Amino acid sequence: MDKIFLITGCNSGLGYQLTQKLLSLKNTVIGISKTKKKIFNKQFYYIKHDLRNKIEDKSIKKINLFFKNKNKIEIIINAAVDIDDLKGKKLDYEKTLKQIYINFINQYLLIAKILNKSKNNQINICLISSINVFLFDKVFSLGYNLSKSLQFELYKFFLTRFKNYNVKIIFLSGMQTEMYSKTLTRKFKKNSYLFNKKIKKALNVKSVANEIIHFINNSKKKALFLPKKYKFALIFYYFIKTFNILK
Repeated sequence: MDKIFLITGCNSGLGYQLTQKLLSLKNTVIGISKTKKKIFNKQFYYIKHDLRNKIEDKSIKKINLFFKNKNKIEIIINAAVDIDDLKGKKLDYEKTLKQIYINFINQYLLIAKILNKSKNNQINICLISSINVFLFDKVFSLGYNLSKSLQFELYKFFLTRFKNYNVKIIFLSGMQTEMYSKTLTRKFKKNSYLFNKKIKKALNVKSVANEIIHFINNSKKKALFLPKKYKFALIFYYFIKTFNILK
C-alpha cells in the first residue's frame, strides 16, 4: 500500500494497533493523541492534541502539507474518553458535555477543516463507533452512549454533505483493551464471574485492527459490525423506534 492515514487516538488500544499495522505495511501515518508520543518510525508523524478541545489551525496546516500530494488519504476517527468519564449511571453534565465534544463536535470540526482546506479529492473518512448506539450496554455511562448516538448522526450528515468523499462507519463491541478492562473491573468488582464472562467475549484488538484495514481498503460497504452478528442490532433498533412512534 502507498497511502497516507490520519488516525486519532494513536497511542493506545485500537488506535495504537492500527498505527503499528499500517506502518508495517509501508504506509505513512499521521497520529493524533493527547498523550506523549509512543511510536517512533520514519513514516510516522505525531500531532499532540486532545479531542476535547477544538483543533488549532497550525495543526490543520501541518496535516494539509501531507495531503497536498496525489496519494490516497484515509482519515480514521478513533476517539476514546478517559476512564473517569465513564463513571456513573446518571447523566453528569460536565462529563456528558466532554464526551459529546470528543465523539461529535470536535470530530466534525477536525474533518470539516481538513476538507475545506485540502485540494486533494482522494480523501476517505472512517468513523469508529460503538454498538452502544443500538444496544445501550449498561457497562458504559448514559453520556457515552448519547455521544456515540450523536456520532452516528454525524456519519449520516457526512454522507449527504460530503458526497465527493467515501464515508464509512464501524460499530464495535468491547475489545480487550486497557480501558475496557478497567471499565469492567469497576462495574463488576464484586462479581468476578460476570467480569470474566465479559472479558472472554471481548474482541481481540489486533484482529479488529486487521479487519478494519481490510474493510477500509477492500470493501465497498459503508458500514461494518464487529462482531458481525450485531448488524441485526440495527434492524432491532429501528423496529423499536418505529413501534414507539406508532403506539
